[in-house]
Amino acid sequence: MKKQKIFLKNKQLLGFYLVVGVLFSVISVVAPSISGELVNAVIYRQGDVKVYLFLLVLTYILLLLFSIADQYFFQYFQIKEKNAMRNELFQASLKRGNQEKEQIAAFTSFVNNDVPNIVENYYGGTVDIIKCVCIIICVALELFQIHWLLAVIIFGSSILIIMIPNIMRGYASKNRKNYGEALEKFNAVQQSLLSGAETVKVCLYRSNAKRMIENKNNEIEKEEKRLRNCQVSVYGLAGGMQILKRFLILAVGVYLIYRNIIKVGGLLVAVQLAEVLAAPAETLAYLLNAKNEARPLVEKYEQ
Repeated sequence: MKKQKIFLKNKQLLGFYLVVGVLFSVISVVAPSISGELVNAVIYRQGDVKVYLFLLVLTYILLLLFSIADQYFFQYFQIKEKNAMRNELFQASLKRGNQEKEQIAAFTSFVNNDVPNIVENYYGGTVDIIKCVCIIICVALELFQIHWLLAVIIFGSSILIIMIPNIMRGYASKNRKNYGEALEKFNAVQQSLLSGAETVKVCLYRSNAKRMIENKNNEIEKEEKRLRNCQVSVYGLAGGMQILKRFLILAVGVYLIYRNIIKVGGLLVAVQLAEVLAAPAETLAYLLNAKNEARPLVEKYEQ
């Protein structure tokens, strides 16, 4: 298989965003763990309540700061990378010499519609996938310290959620490609007709022009419906698994407390970590799906 070359201009900025995102992910897992220790200290007199309270407040402050930094650097990276990609695309297209109007329309559509998709869903999505994996690993380490059965329930359902977009990868990528091609055809026909508007008027070609545009527009609608239906299917399956997971955590957690196997604080941590994991699991399903859809656009950009 031929190795894919990545034309990424702001690698250092992307790396810094990755470091900030990973630290934010780790703190997201530390905070629930400290809250569980605080509850056990209050109920069972295990540890100093004031110390745990101080650590919890400090952790949430750091969580807020890193959350803001994470969003800031992601937005900054998007702006810089889209700027660089637009410049690169223009220079590469200029080297090809004169082009037909349809080619120029397709190029303009790609720059305006698909470049933001590549930056957000492919490059930025790769970092977000790494952040999600980091949260999953940290949550796993903490959950297995509480009880293996809770860990198995939480991660078993999470793995199924993650597998859903992989199963539908080919279908999603094909739908995204067809939708992009439909947009290109619409833009090409629209620009061609508008550039010859006087000719259309003189030759009484308005009805045919209207019919051509409507047909191309209907093709866009049809391909977009297929694309959205695929996305809804992924989200629906992932949401159903999340509901089942929450029920099992509560039922098993209450049983373990009743048997005096874990403490109340342990169940509180498990519930919070399940929620911490829920967002990355659902987001990871979306990110993998979005990245798969954007892959043909990256290949087109490289060409």
